[in-house]
Amino acid sequence: MTRQVRTLRLRAPNEQMVHRGAALVEDGLRIATLPDSRRLLLIRSLNLGRIDPRRSSAAVALRIEAELAAHPPVHAVEDAAAQAAIVYFRDEIEPYTLLIERVLRGQPAADWFWLRAVPIWKLLPHTTAAVAPLIQHAAQTHGAAAAVAVLDEIYQRGTLPTLLDALPEDAAAPLLSFFGWRIEEVAEPVAAVEEPSWPVRAWVLRWGISHPLSSWLLAAALAAQSPARISYPVQLMRTVSSTLRRWDDETRGDTLPNDQPTAWPASSSNQTPAGAIPNVRPLDALPNQPTREEIASSAAGHGPFPIWSAGAGVLLLVNILSSLGMAELIEADPELHDFPLHLLAHFAARLELDADDPVQKFTAKAQRAQREEEEKKKIIFSGPLFWPLRPLRLCGESPVSLFDCFEIWEDSVVDWLDRFAEMTLTELIARPGYMRVTKTHVDVFFAHEQADLRIRRAGIDFDPGWTPWLGCVISYFYTADPSTGEG
Repeated sequence: MTRQVRTLRLRAPNEQMVHRGAALVEDGLRIATLPDSRRLLLIRSLNLGRIDPRRSSAAVALRIEAELAAHPPVHAVEDAAAQAAIVYFRDEIEPYTLLIERVLRGQPAADWFWLRAVPIWKLLPHTTAAVAPLIQHAAQTHGAAAAVAVLDEIYQRGTLPTLLDALPEDAAAPLLSFFGWRIEEVAEPVAAVEEPSWPVRAWVLRWGISHPLSSWLLAAALAAQSPARISYPVQLMRTVSSTLRRWDDETRGDTLPNDQPTAWPASSSNQTPAGAIPNVRPLDALPNQPTREEIASSAAGHGPFPIWSAGAGVLLLVNILSSLGMAELIEADPELHDFPLHLLAHFAARLELDADDPVQKFTAKAQRAQREEEEKKKIIFSGPLFWPLRPLRLCGESPVSLFDCFEIWEDSVVDWLDRFAEMTLTELIARPGYMRVTKTHVDVFFAHEQADLRIRRAGIDFDPGWTPWLGCVISYFYTADPSTGEG
């Protein structure tokens, strides 16, 4: 959990005791058991009573836990947050989403917790001019994956068009830089050409194919569709260049596809010249905007608690797949970025999980992007790949179907488990637990009783952390009550 304590009110007879009390409180916050490890918890004040400098940090931690239990944190979107002593955001990137939306709506954001959550806010004008710096700061502080998640959340809320209206022309270069992206020139559209899930084509055509904002927006849309792309920026930007080239050719040939996504509403200026950035449009001009109550309801719907899964053990395959060379495979051919999720879906299919199981929803991102025609479902491996157990060589001259490739990987996983953990595949993956899936993290919670010496000895349940080929952070927890989401 991210914990920020900057305004705790401590009273003591002298300065030395004040420093001692502050140190005890800081240590107490570090060791206290606080709810929901992914929340960003902002503490304005805590009534800890009289702090005896001779007490231990553990004693102060118990007092902190009691205070939090007696005074639950208030979500930042609630009206009561302005006067609350403790405020929370769902995660570290939610403040950026909410701040950007408030700026676009012309709503104030002067309450104490905004500055605590996003320190750069004190340096920015509280107007639409703050939009680009907020996106840049999210990318710089939390990484490109977090910034893409912010944009995707704004798109899901229906306010991305107004955000794009607010971007000045000179924002393109800083945005590309902070995201770690560089425009890749391709002589011919040889890289993969893909349609993003966001309807960005209308914006790209208005800005111009060669405008840097077009490259940045399309890259963000493709990365939101498949977060694993973020780990392979060169291939991502080559795909962007190829897609832009194709769109340009289709526009010149007047051959736009019939299934082109519906364009977003045009700017209030009907005379926007080609390549110019449209004028800022008030958010009220967009139809079907969510109300404050709907936003709060949405936040509650994404709530702090994880969801039960009959196949949470499928996520324990991550370290094994890494050992078998998954990272090297995707590094060698980033166009296979969706393959790991397809493979996890293959393992999950053995368990016949319900459609609303968190494992199914997590792997559905790849399933949505899967090609419909069987002849397109070909994986071509270039060069040899060596597994710890036996070498496997698949040549580009003989494309391998997804099904055949799944079987090869499954055999390798079975052999790995037999050799290093002395257990079967079913024993590992048919392991219920709770999962909390966000745009940037996957937390898996198991009960203490499920701890298995074979799994621990083989390093299967060591936290993978940031996993480039999945485009997210994977963490495992063993806890007395997995349903609470407290590690």
